[in-house]
Amino acid sequence: MSYSMLRRSNRPVGKTLDPEKISLIEEAIRDRKYSWACVLMLRYLGLNPLEYIPSRTYCRLRRDNEKMDSLNQATTDSLKQDREDAAKCLRNIKDLDYAKPLDRRSQLVQGGSQEQWFNHKLQKFY
Repeated sequence: MSYSMLRRSNRPVGKTLDPEKISLIEEAIRDRKYSWACVLMLRYLGLNPLEYIPSRTYCRLRRDNEKMDSLNQATTDSLKQDREDAAKCLRNIKDLDYAKPLDRRSQLVQGGSQEQWFNHKLQKFY
């Protein structure tokens, strides 16, 4: 048996993955997309998936999972932005050393259903 196809990589072995990347790999496994999970793992470790799987298979996997990958990227980006916004708001709250009293108008409840609004308008006319 020949092992000449196996290559040793000069890349560091102890590379760690971000929790977000791990969750994407776990999601692919939960969806029973094991090949896609392997592609993601290789990508995130900085390896070229084409060195490990045939190009036709890789292209098919990318085509089938491209939408899911871009959706996950958008979700990840939006989560990062939400976290940054929340942290920013919390910093502002910590800096707030006083509380302003609200004026009477802002204390009135606003909102409700369209039916309530319509009934309120009708009551003004009668």
